[in-house]
Amino acid sequence: MRPFSHLLFVLLGAVALVSGCQKKPAPDNSAATASADQTAASATAPTGIVKNAIRHTEETADVTKWMEMASSKTPAQLAEEARLTKVAKDARLEQEAKLASDAKALAAKTTAIPPAAPLAHDPVKTTAVVIPPATTAIKPADAPPLQVAAVSPKPAPAIVAVPTPAQSQSQENAEQNQPKLLSSIQPTFPVTATLAGVTEGSVTARVSIGTDGKVVQVEIVKARPTKVFDKEVIAAVSQWRYAPLASPQTKIVELSFQSALKLLSSVQPVFPAAATQAGVTEGLVSARISIGTDGKVSQVEIIKSKPTKLFDKEVIAAASQWKYAPISSPQTKILEFSLKQGN
Repeated sequence: MRPFSHLLFVLLGAVALVSGCQKKPAPDNSAATASADQTAASATAPTGIVKNAIRHTEETADVTKWMEMASSKTPAQLAEEARLTKVAKDARLEQEAKLASDAKALAAKTTAIPPAAPLAHDPVKTTAVVIPPATTAIKPADAPPLQVAAVSPKPAPAIVAVPTPAQSQSQENAEQNQPKLLSSIQPTFPVTATLAGVTEGSVTARVSIGTDGKVVQVEIVKARPTKVFDKEVIAAVSQWRYAPLASPQTKIVELSFQSALKLLSSVQPVFPAAATQAGVTEGLVSARISIGTDGKVSQVEIIKSKPTKLFDKEVIAAASQWKYAPISSPQTKILEFSLKQGN
């Protein structure tokens, strides 16, 4: 604070000097303050400037030295120095006030912040309060896990996944696109199998179905015995009809063959001379035969022939001579005859 005291004394001396030179009171409060200070100094010291008094202090010596120097300065220079001194004092006071305000705000902020330790421990205390007594009384680690399971929460009910409208529509379209059989024709038991002594068999075929429901192609995947029933299966399945489809589909079908009749003797139809004269070299005839309990053929009915009626007489004459083993009840059977010139 010593430099500020020096400035204060310098200021007071300058004001007093200016007032004495002008021989009139100063217009501001600083002149009044300087007069009061000069009156107090006059009461405690002799009149005039004392240079070497025994009780001189450093501040009084500085003021005396300044006043000696001021006697050589003009009033304008003294007034300017007084103004600069006042500006410096005001700046110092403003800075001190700002520092005091900042210190007060910092102290208030520090007081408002709660201690860190209680905040760190508060959640732990709260958690300890809400723990139920049953959970606190935990048994040793070697206790059966059933004791812990008894206090576990009940499982949530199972959620059944409901299909979205898009999934439902897709599933419905898939179901609608499944081939639905409307009509079918069962394959006949071939005469060649009967003549060869074959009484049973099976065929697996892949059926290609168009969007109109008609069978486009029949492919034999597996047959037992090989190539005995293939022609009959292809001929019959090609006539099957399905419901219209959204897109072409393929389907696997299995057909079984079994003959309850045991053929004892048979006669093959002869190739007629009329067919040779007509330039026909082959033909196909399907016939239904009725068999009595004695195993004899009692009736032959032509179902289909190609060319029409050209081989019918020869087929009827030959099938009527077929002989089967006796049976418990009358039976009917479909026979197919394939005729070729030279056989």
